[in-house]
Amino acid sequence: MSTLSQHMGLKIPDGSDPFLRTDFVQNYNTQDKYPGNWICTSTTRPNWGAGQAGMCITETDTRRTMLWTGTTWREKLYGPAVWYGSMRPQVMIGGGTMVTYVVGTFTVNRPGSLFGIATTEHALYCRGRQGCTTRLMIDGADANFDGPNQHGEYVQSDFPNTSTFGTGRWYDTVTSIGVRNISAGTHSIGIRVSTIDSSEAQIKLTSVRAMAMFVNATDR
Repeated sequence: MSTLSQHMGLKIPDGSDPFLRTDFVQNYNTQDKYPGNWICTSTTRPNWGAGQAGMCITETDTRRTMLWTGTTWREKLYGPAVWYGSMRPQVMIGGGTMVTYVVGTFTVNRPGSLFGIATTEHALYCRGRQGCTTRLMIDGADANFDGPNQHGEYVQSDFPNTSTFGTGRWYDTVTSIGVRNISAGTHSIGIRVSTIDSSEAQIKLTSVRAMAMFVNATDR
């Protein structure tokens, strides 16, 4: 009696069961569904159509594995996608104030986890004391690791040794990191700066740099 192969289910004939032409056709059709990688070079790629969507090639000259979408060649996704952006708000922030800025938007094609990091530069131009908390925002929501009520990204100015505006300047840089689960679609990364309720001085938000990295796909 004929048996089936272990991995692809191909019919294996034996002496007790006739091997029909339909068995050959079935075996060929099964193998055609699992073609493996087509070996070629970057200049001798096969001329495929919609029926070969999902098939892959290996280029011996570039060592790349390319996937055929049905209309075009795309490299397989091995490394994480990264987006980045920057801005220079140059705004003065008074005491007890909250400001939010979107640094960049981007699109992902599947659900997963998004890791973000942002650095903000602050300046104090006159004698006084002011503090602020900087939070990383993904899609307008707090993404920091330590939760919305903690102060891991809190910074407070010292007293510049002067009473003249613009001559005793204090600068500091704050780094904020966070992660959020996201769906496929368009997303944004930004920051939120909240100052303490003090009338002593204003903090100037001079620059913001942010980067987002797609670190984990939940559909794999």
